[in-house]
Amino acid sequence: MLRFEKLNQQFVEFSEKIQDFIIYNSRLVYVKGSEEVVENGAYTWSLLQPDQQVIQSAICRKYETLMHPILTSTSESEHLSTLKESYERVVYILKQEEIVFTDNVADVLESIRIELKLQLYLCTQL
Repeated sequence: MLRFEKLNQQFVEFSEKIQDFIIYNSRLVYVKGSEEVVENGAYTWSLLQPDQQVIQSAICRKYETLMHPILTSTSESEHLSTLKESYERVVYILKQEEIVFTDNVADVLESIRIELKLQLYLCTQL
């Protein structure tokens, strides 16, 4: 139980850092003509300023540091592949390398929160 509480606290703290970064530093830009292909259009991330890139890199490193021991030291489990896929989805969002289908960073943030909740649960099942 103590392991879960510590992991939960780490996820909460990490989630707060992500929230601050996404809300205060990230912007979405409409992909011209995307509404012709996707209802409501598609959006890419605006380029980050150098100081914002430093924050982004620090968050990505912290996330990798948090998850690496779990992803590499856990015995094979039916949940491990799902955990890895969820981890990769969050990494793509944090690195802002993917197109999103919402114009609202709060929606993106919510999808990260859902992934982190899933990851926490999966960690307890390993």
